[in-house]
Amino acid sequence: MKWLLAIGVALIVLSCSVDKNLMSKQEFSEWSNRNDTIFHKNEPIGRYDATMNEWELYRGKQTMEITIYCLDYTGDVQGLINYVHTKHPKNKVEIKANPRNR
Repeated sequence: MKWLLAIGVALIVLSCSVDKNLMSKQEFSEWSNRNDTIFHKNEPIGRYDATMNEWELYRGKQTMEITIYCLDYTGDVQGLINYVHTKHPKNKVEIKANPRNR
């Protein structure tokens, strides 16, 4: 009986997933946004594109996808994804190359 209880507790602990893409308060403090531009340490790194937001229905679950244009692919792209995901944890995040840089 004890081992059955131990297995039950282990399953509960293992089923609790942690979102590793959420930023800590310290990391989050280095990021900001004004209007549609996203800044990392006061340097512009990305831009929201409101015309590219889309709704998606998959397996009965409706999700909004937020499109971000990366202004500098040599910068912290993973940080950009994590920042947007931390601000909007229920939405999908998509990063695209800035069309102005092509």
